Amino acid sequence: MTAGMIALMVVGFVLFFAALSVLVFRIVSWVGWTRLQSRFAWDRPVPASATRYGWQTVVIGEFPRAASYRNAMNVWLDDAGIYLRPPAAFALFHPMLHLDWRRVTAAEPHRLIGIRTCRVSLDGDAPAVTFGGRAGEAVLEHWTHRRRAP
Repeated sequence: MTAGMIALMVVGFVLFFAALSVLVFRIVSWVGWTRLQSRFAWDRPVPASATRYGWQTVVIGEFPRAASYRNAMNVWLDDAGIYLRPPAAFALFHPMLHLDWRRVTAAEPHRLIGIRTCRVSLDGDAPAVTFGGRAGEAVLEHWTHRRRAP
């Protein structure tokens, strides 16, 4: 095998892997993100006062038609709502979303494969969004505080 063939194979593999990644990002966005995008798209920056939870687990919808972003979602919280955007490496086909607290109908503790999470129900026919880890705890805390406030 010549050096030229090896170089061609490496370039081919990199291009194949890049194309496969784009395809996977698009399929995942179709299954989950686009179901929220039409109603919750956000074209402004995240407010500076929002608290960020990086590399969190978020599941949009219910299995078997769920889109799982395991440890691949940035979540911000403030008094106006929940902001979602994957890290830059995964953001293709995933514009920023803002789940306004006024559109949240419930946030309740939930178990997902034995892990404590927070399941957020939204108004209308929007799919539920489940938050794991620190983001899930913070979402539940914000919701509980909002429900107690006069």
